[in-house]
Amino acid sequence: MAKKITYFYPNLINSINVSEWTEAYNNYDAKASVNNSAITATDSNERFNRDKKMSQLNLGMSPDLSAWSVKEFTDKIRQAFGINGNDEDVIYTFMADEFFIWKYGFSKLIYNSNRPRFVNKFNNNRSELVKDFHEVFSMAEKSGLKTGEDKYFLINITASKLCGVSLSGVSALLSLIFSDYIGTCDSVFIQQYNFNKGTNYKLTDSDKSFIAEIEDYMANQAAMLNKLSNTEFWTPRKIDKAVWANRR
Repeated sequence: MAKKITYFYPNLINSINVSEWTEAYNNYDAKASVNNSAITATDSNERFNRDKKMSQLNLGMSPDLSAWSVKEFTDKIRQAFGINGNDEDVIYTFMADEFFIWKYGFSKLIYNSNRPRFVNKFNNNRSELVKDFHEVFSMAEKSGLKTGEDKYFLINITASKLCGVSLSGVSALLSLIFSDYIGTCDSVFIQQYNFNKGTNYKLTDSDKSFIAEIEDYMANQAAMLNKLSNTEFWTPRKIDKAVWANRR
């Protein structure tokens, strides 16, 4: 029998209580250290440290979005992870040796099935990987990531390019790069969203356009909490982290 999932704040998704959201968000680091520890981790500190490095990849807000580029992304990878080499080697090494462990390391089954597909496609064709990222940044710049539909389109197209990275994995990757615009739409978030909204969305659904609705929710919730607290602290990425940490 599956263990019933309970939440610190059962109605968090519907809540506009800043204190509840803040407490849930502040629980993230502690839970990230002990839950879903990477398969190579010797202790919880490795997961914690990798997560902290991932948070340094955010390209931030850009008035004309022209600052979003592969060069800026690779520079942030070099600074955060100390990976050296040309752009092709930096992005490939980051994806193969850091991102897959961070996102899928909690499941040997997923890690051992997804990562080899990525490696087989890009290890000897790293220029194609960089080209794919150039296209991702170009699409993000053109759309401005203004709506949930913009974000869902970008997630969907990126997933079609990055072999071995699932749709939820792509949303996680893009939430690292565009934290001010995109949050991670994974099974954890969807489950809690369904619980509060009375929906029945699943990542296994053939039609995944509901991701646009959820991305709109995260952006709107961040804007609401910022307005209520008179800050610019909240972003879609921080909304998804708070929801992730809200599980008991």
